[in-house]
Amino acid sequence: MGFGGFQPFPRRFGRTKGQPLEVLTNSLLAQLGTAYDAGTGSVVWAKTHATARALWDAWESQVRLRNQFDPRRMTSALPAWERILGIPVGPDATGTSRRAAVALRFSLFSKAATVSTTRDLCASLLPKTFVGMVYDTVTTARQHTRIAVVADGGVTTPTGTRTVAADGLWGSSIHSVHIQTVLPTGMAESDFPKEVSAVYNGTLRRFFPAWMKFNWFRPYSDAFLGTGFQLSTTRNLTYQPLTG
Repeated sequence: MGFGGFQPFPRRFGRTKGQPLEVLTNSLLAQLGTAYDAGTGSVVWAKTHATARALWDAWESQVRLRNQFDPRRMTSALPAWERILGIPVGPDATGTSRRAAVALRFSLFSKAATVSTTRDLCASLLPKTFVGMVYDTVTTARQHTRIAVVADGGVTTPTGTRTVAADGLWGSSIHSVHIQTVLPTGMAESDFPKEVSAVYNGTLRRFFPAWMKFNWFRPYSDAFLGTGFQLSTTRNLTYQPLTG
């Protein structure tokens, strides 16, 4: 409910003159000419102002509808978009974080799953803990009698050796990408699983080709256990230290 003739919103922020509703009302009054008593509070003014408010409300309604397709502004349609995009909503999720998740999914439309786009996506999902990706190159894949993981983006030398560039589409060989993470300075151990759990929120699963697998790991060095890494099996965040 609004308060005041020219302020549909209960609170006013900024100027009180020249508001769009006031401009629309004055424009309609001007089109009536001078044959009517159009002074503020008159019957003609009240009817014209009511018409202006109806037009203004219709305009504002379509603006609100348009905002439901903008991840930065969507409100009532946010739960619907989360269901459409398959985004899980945690109990601690805020409106800002939920809209950011929708915006991230929107940004992936029409993007191919290349090495660089995958790296950028991992950096977005794990802003504090992401280090890089470990995967087979053409050379290592051939050593294991597999075809290349990175299908293009490389060049073939005169000797027949193929060099993989920094980017390229994923091929269908080892079917696995290992996401390297780190516990940054200042992050509590208990907060680490909260961030890396984003690996399993459905974004990567929908972004990768259907035949690809992915997981995360964290190298570590321990005085008792020695040097190794911590590996998480799918959806199992109670990871265990492993040594070679």
